[in-house]
Amino acid sequence: MKPKLQLTPKNKVKVRASVRLAYVGATFAVLVATAFLIYYNLGDSEKSIANEQTYLNGFSKRAPLFISNDIIRGQELLKDFPVLINIKNDELKHVSKGGFVVNPKGLDIRITKADGISSLASQIESYNPNSGEVSLWVMIDSLSEKYGRDLFLYYSNSTINSDLPAVIWSNGYQAIWHLNGNAFVANTRKIKTTAQGTSDTEGKISMSKKFSADRKDYLSCGYVKELDLQGSFTISTWLYLNELNKKQVILSNQGDLPQGYSMYINENNQLCADFYNASGKLIQFSDESDSEILDKDRWYHVNIVFSSEEKKLTSYVDGIADRFATVIDVPHPSAAELQIGRNQFDKDSYFNGLLDEIRIANVPRSQLWLATVFYNESLADKLFSLGASEDLNLSAEAQKASKKAIMSLEDENLKNNSKNNTLNKTKSSGSAQVPGVLSNNAEVLQARLNNIKRVADENN
Repeated sequence: MKPKLQLTPKNKVKVRASVRLAYVGATFAVLVATAFLIYYNLGDSEKSIANEQTYLNGFSKRAPLFISNDIIRGQELLKDFPVLINIKNDELKHVSKGGFVVNPKGLDIRITKADGISSLASQIESYNPNSGEVSLWVMIDSLSEKYGRDLFLYYSNSTINSDLPAVIWSNGYQAIWHLNGNAFVANTRKIKTTAQGTSDTEGKISMSKKFSADRKDYLSCGYVKELDLQGSFTISTWLYLNELNKKQVILSNQGDLPQGYSMYINENNQLCADFYNASGKLIQFSDESDSEILDKDRWYHVNIVFSSEEKKLTSYVDGIADRFATVIDVPHPSAAELQIGRNQFDKDSYFNGLLDEIRIANVPRSQLWLATVFYNESLADKLFSLGASEDLNLSAEAQKASKKAIMSLEDENLKNNSKNNTLNKTKSSGSAQVPGVLSNNAEVLQARLNNIKRVADENN
């Protein structure tokens, strides 16, 4: 008989210790990885196993926010698009007025994607604690016909006392002036804007700046390298003319030398732009015969787009291309400061009227982008609706029952919305039909935007 193989106590302890160590190490690694995944995905949320729904931490209320399918129609995918949302709801009143919003400036109003936890960059434009009306900018990461756009609006959080960082304006934007009761820049760029005169008045979007040519009003922005545009760019604003038949500069960084760029209204009441090239030659639109003639006492959304890649300078009025110029040069650098409302070396160029929502970007925006901006900001109170709210302080079972009831209401709302694809802009003396879908077809696009202009005229 062969002798039995026996391990010595020393060998026995050694083998078992190594196995145990390996097992403990593997288990620890799994726990660490699991904890990391849980923290990464749910670190700012709570998940109820009972109703399989995830919520943001610290909020007592939320409601689904629906974006009309009519906001955009086109093959292009608009990335990181800042949407203007206007919502009025009794629950959005301040707690002292019978609502649920805790912060008196509405800062505890936040937006997420449809999953309920992926926060979207947002910025409050205005908030009325008495009426529960809020106007806010929300960056939609992908806006097109093919991508879902249902969101969640969260509110009622006593721990929030500050606004979100202005990353909403990071998609090529160099400067944003909301002109909402001040001249501050709304993005993270440090630009000190000093008002020389001007006054605050009701604007296209909340408040605006009123410029008086008689008082020689303007805004001084100083020299900022990022605003010394030397390549592709888009300059946009809402404007309201109080005077016609004179040159009125919207903004300019042209100094006493042939340098820089300028955006203005000419003596024929047409949108214009020009810039100097490296040789000191003034680059501008040559033919003004077919350009739209602007009138006073109404709002226009105007844009100047320069594409160095396409070698084209284009003006847009209310989302429609107005004029083109083939350009082989780029703007020559300017040492002068940027001024809004005048050209500092042209004493007769003061702007006379209202300006609102001025934007400067170092990328050329497409026509679909600009048309969507015009449509969205013209009808910001018609393109969005708020569903039934959820009380996030309820028990798991109560939340599940509430969720079921809310989903039923939402299904009913979706059915009703599908029957009403045409939006209506209503005023006290009657109503005007708002155009339907936004098509890539130029004739359809033109008809739709002309209809928006008619609605705007009737409601001014």
